[in-house]
Amino acid sequence: MLDVRLGNGFDVHKFKDGNEIILCGIKIPSNFSLDGHSDADVCLHAITDSILGASSSGDIGKLFPPNNNKWKNYDSSFFLKEVIKLIKQKKFKINNIDLTVICEFPKILPYSRKMSLN
Repeated sequence: MLDVRLGNGFDVHKFKDGNEIILCGIKIPSNFSLDGHSDADVCLHAITDSILGASSSGDIGKLFPPNNNKWKNYDSSFFLKEVIKLIKQKKFKINNIDLTVICEFPKILPYSRKMSLN
């Protein structure tokens, strides 16, 4: 029996003073940063939530709660890697990831290839 599941992830962070924004693990020079408990990588958070949703495994806030100082300033790739381990234990397989980034600034086209590869 074929078991195809789709996940949908969404993440938003407010701006704060800074000099870079992190998207898909790639540091992009900027005159602001995103505010968050971890590194505030909205792209990796959305992907992680999408995978968790498709596998009926909760969400990123449930597994890595922002009120737990253990996760303070964590690299979001850690959360994604942990979730991939979790779904492999459940015998799930990721076939495709589609990510939509909505922003006027910074311009991400020059970084999109690196973001995709990462």
